[in-house]
Amino acid sequence: MIHGSHGLGDDMQIPAQIYAFDTAGRADRRPVNANATIRDSRRAPNDAFVHNLSTTGCLVATDAHLALNASMSVGIPGIGVLPAQVTRIDGRLYGCAFTTPIAQAMVDAALSAGVVLKLTQFEQDVQRTDADPTSMVAYDRWPRRMRVAVIFGTSVALWVGLAMLI
Repeated sequence: MIHGSHGLGDDMQIPAQIYAFDTAGRADRRPVNANATIRDSRRAPNDAFVHNLSTTGCLVATDAHLALNASMSVGIPGIGVLPAQVTRIDGRLYGCAFTTPIAQAMVDAALSAGVVLKLTQFEQDVQRTDADPTSMVAYDRWPRRMRVAVIFGTSVALWVGLAMLI
């Protein structure tokens, strides 16, 4: 209980609950922003987005419903599939601890895989492009007869090549 005064000389008691998170075994997280696949305990695949990554775990966003302390696996581009356990839940965000810590080189590999733009960023870029027609690239299309001739000629060449193999 926390005791305090509300101005009338009486003590007021307020129940409080304090939460402490164990960060002793947690390594520094680095932003990754990569699409991923998670598999829950039933091995069902779910789309996910990895926000950050460290040698001991990651933070993923997904529409899947995972339970606290549930076993799962995370498939991260540049690294592979890693077994993990859900250690924190905040809405659609799940903090995951890897069953076995990974090497720093694996974290670096995920970071070098490139950054994936979030859909909201993509939508902003599209809006900017639509607003400025001069930034759009113009493509010249071949005439219809030319396109049909290329498709037909390529098809015939492939069939002839296949017939020569048989």
